[in-house]
Amino acid sequence: MHAHSPISELKGVRHEIKGALNYMRAPTMRNKLICFVIKEPKIETAEESKTVLRTFLVKKFKIAQDCVDRL
Repeated sequence: MHAHSPISELKGVRHEIKGALNYMRAPTMRNKLICFVIKEPKIETAEESKTVLRTFLVKKFKIAQDCVDRL
């Protein structure tokens, strides 16, 4: 397979899109954490932010875990 094959190019574009999507999600997750006054670590992925927020909703607001998992 050549370095510039269509498959290689698509994989590169896919990687760039995933990176851009994660970048765009970060402020949204950050805003949710700030809204609920949840301390935010310096380095955190979008998935880690979701976990922190879900845990907070279950523990502090007593929302059922199965409901929070569907968010």
